[in-house]
Amino acid sequence: MCQGRLRVRSEMFYRLAFRLLRRLVDDGNTVVVIEHDIDLIANADYVFEMGPAGGLQGGKCIFQGTPKELLASKKSLTAPFLQKFNS
Repeated sequence: MCQGRLRVRSEMFYRLAFRLLRRLVDDGNTVVVIEHDIDLIANADYVFEMGPAGGLQGGKCIFQGTPKELLASKKSLTAPFLQKFNS
């Protein structure tokens, strides 16, 4: 029996998956993705950041809005990473 997870993300796979997500949105679909990848967050139409931590300290909406609005958030734990990504 297999235990744990194996996650392989080649650059080629990532580009294909991103194009597929974009096509789904362009075709009028709503796509919800739970992801920590900063590139995907930067290219999202709308972001919900939950936190501030996991478990009992989590589950609260820290931020909701566009990635551009996220850059100005003082509560966001993601904003500093997004700022580095955009610079």
